[in-house]
Order: sequence, then C-alpha cells, then structure tokens
Amino acid sequence: MHSFLRSIGFRSYVKKRDVEQVLKNIIANPDEKVIVPFDDDNNITVLRKATAPDMGIILYGETDEDGQFQMEYYYPYLYSEQVSTTVECTLKKQGGRESYAGLCEDYHVGVSLIFYLTNVIEMHKEKLRRRAIPKVEGVQLAALAESGKILLPVAKTKKQAQDSWNQFQDRTRLIEQARNGDDKAINILTMQEVKLCENIKKQIEVKKVDIYTLVDSFFMPTGVECDNYSIMGDIEDVRIVRNQLTGENVYNLLINCNHIRFHVAVQQEDLMGVPAPGRRFKGKVWMQGRALFERIAPELL
Repeated sequence: MHSFLRSIGFRSYVKKRDVEQVLKNIIANPDEKVIVPFDDDNNITVLRKATAPDMGIILYGETDEDGQFQMEYYYPYLYSEQVSTTVECTLKKQGGRESYAGLCEDYHVGVSLIFYLTNVIEMHKEKLRRRAIPKVEGVQLAALAESGKILLPVAKTKKQAQDSWNQFQDRTRLIEQARNGDDKAINILTMQEVKLCENIKKQIEVKKVDIYTLVDSFFMPTGVECDNYSIMGDIEDVRIVRNQLTGENVYNLLINCNHIRFHVAVQQEDLMGVPAPGRRFKGKVWMQGRALFERIAPELL
C-alpha cells in the first residue's frame, strides 16, 4: 500500500485487500481516463478518481489490445492552484517506470527542491506536439503529510519582522552569487552560518530558550527518498474536506515555508493540535507538483 494514502483520508484502510477493492472500483468507474500513445506498440493510460476537492488517487498503466486497463502503479495526489515558484526547473525520469521528478534551484529553500510530477500525462501530450520535453514556466507545489504538529507562532514586532525579511533577501542574493562562483559570497555565507550556530547554541544553553522560538521555519530533506522533506511553516489558510469513500476528514492547509507557499494535506486525526491562520505546521511531507508548461502558438510548432 502507498504510505501516504492516509494523508487523503484512508487512515482506516490498513489491509491490502481493502485498498485493492478501492483500486478495482476506480478502474471500473474513474472520474477521468486519458490515453496517450507512447510508441508504435504501447500507450500510457491514466485513471483519476477524486475522493475530496483537489485530492484523490491516480492510476498509471496501459490499455491492452482488448481495451482492458493494466495497472502499473498508483499514488494519492493533492492539487493546488497556488503557483509556488517560477525558477528554472528540469524534469527527470525516475527508474524504469514512466514517472518523473522535478528539480528546482529555488534560493528561498537553500537546497535543491525536488518534487514528484503529478501531471506526467500533460507533459507527454506537450512532448508529442513539440517532439521534446517542454520548458517549465512555473510549479504548483503540494505535499502529503502522514502526521504533523501545530505550533504557536513566534511573537515579533513590525520592526523585527521587517529586519527578518531584509536578512532573508540579503541571504538569497548571497546564495545566488555563491552558486555563480563568487568566493566573497561563499566566505560571507560561511561566517554567517558559524555565527548563527553559535548564537542558537548560546540561546539554548544559557537562556534555556526553546529552539522553536528561535527558528521561524525550515525546509530540510529527510529520509532516503529525494522528494521527502521535514518542514515547518506558517499556516495562511485552513480547510476541512471529507473523503467521499471513507467519510474521514482531511485538513488542506496553505503553508508559507521559507517564503514558498504550497498546500499540505493531513488526515484530521493524524494532526496534533488545532490548525489556524497564524499558527505553524511542523511535519514530514512528500512533495508533489504540477508543472506549468510554456505555451507555444500552433503555427510555431
């Protein structure tokens, strides 16, 4: 079973046969079915079933000569209309199956942001039209969390908030310069990291301050999967939706993490605390994303 099925309201589905029955029902009655030729003898078939607004399950496979769908794999999805980043993004095929990962060098995060591409079928349609992988103009990020915690916000004056924003902007510029080979920027960033670590250590050991009162947000890779992250960010919006198949409630949270905005889905009972705008969400997530492809006029194709 997919470990993030519980994120979209399948927390009670702990047996493999229960999930298999759900998949059979989707194959028999999908909300959407798309078939795209892959080569002379094969095709890519995608079935999608919404279980709640903006979330559900996607099945990938192939339609055989008898018109029967042969599933290769499936995964839960969460869609977002929020454009999270417009930086340069590349798409890379994952392993032996027809799935792709996106790689964005967003300086807001401080690390390479890797996400699981959820609109592969759209990419293949554009690839057939252009005979090449299309350019990505933006990404709508979303994430699934197996569990999470709600934390109170860090109290700041307007001046402190403005100073924090200015420092963040300066750091972003330095990271960009460092990645372009600027030795001076690299040295400044190194010194800033050393001073920051010393300051945090002093605050914790001497003043007995909790680390979450010193760190506003973070975005860090975690585990062995390249698209799994440990995050903490500010909650900007909260919605509760109900899974139509299980009746379980799911939180759909709009998070601002390191100045990148994206949605996070977590099952209501898997979230410790009560979410509300202004509070913070902390948890481990699987990052997904829909790529927005460059539009080209038909006469230019």
